[in-house]
Amino acid sequence: MGLLKDEVDEVMMVWNTHIIRANRNNTPSGRPLILHLLPDMENVEDHLCDVSEEEIDVCRMECSEETIYHCEEELFELCCLHMEENNWTLPKAITEAIDLYLRLRNWLLTQL
Repeated sequence: MGLLKDEVDEVMMVWNTHIIRANRNNTPSGRPLILHLLPDMENVEDHLCDVSEEEIDVCRMECSEETIYHCEEELFELCCLHMEENNWTLPKAITEAIDLYLRLRNWLLTQL
């Protein structure tokens, strides 16, 4: 997961350090991080809503199943078999991961 996290962190840093310019559509301008964390400072409406601890716990339970698979185990095994049949290797870079995902997705969609 380090590869994907590094990419996400880089995008987050670039996004949060740029400034959104004012435009004719009357959308907020400023740095995204400031707009999110301190909306009053930029005179913009705060759209955050309170969520109960119980709702957060339900989301955590739904999203944190302890498994080595990031999908159904059968789907994972099917994709591994298809990769093996086509001599596809595990990706070493994010672009390779995207390419593999798209190839597997297209193949699975043709099988439905």
